[in-house]
Amino acid sequence: MVTGAGSGVGRAATLALLGEGYRVVLAGITMILPTTLMGGTFPLVTRIYVQGGQTGRQLGTLYAANTVGAILGSFLTGFVLIPWIGRQDSILAATVVNLAVRGFLTIGVEERKGLLGTSEVSL
Repeated sequence: MVTGAGSGVGRAATLALLGEGYRVVLAGITMILPTTLMGGTFPLVTRIYVQGGQTGRQLGTLYAANTVGAILGSFLTGFVLIPWIGRQDSILAATVVNLAVRGFLTIGVEERKGLLGTSEVSL
């Protein structure tokens, strides 16, 4: 009789692990597109900003600006946006800003291609 109770606990633990695995997979599927799009902005900025012989200095400045922007964005989101407009609207605002930045950067890369007259700059 004790054996039956033990197998029930084992089944419950297995189901709990499967449920947790499902949640992890679902979270990964949900996050792959936005994180890929957000990660694509830095290479675009690099293509536009870094030119000529001072690549190290320009890239360092770009990384510093990116870090300051990440810190300010985190601070403003947590302490200003979410209390002011709520979680859902903050997510929507961040999405709109990211899409707008990506659009401007894509236009900037295309304009730079036209100025150079080559396909030296690529997405």
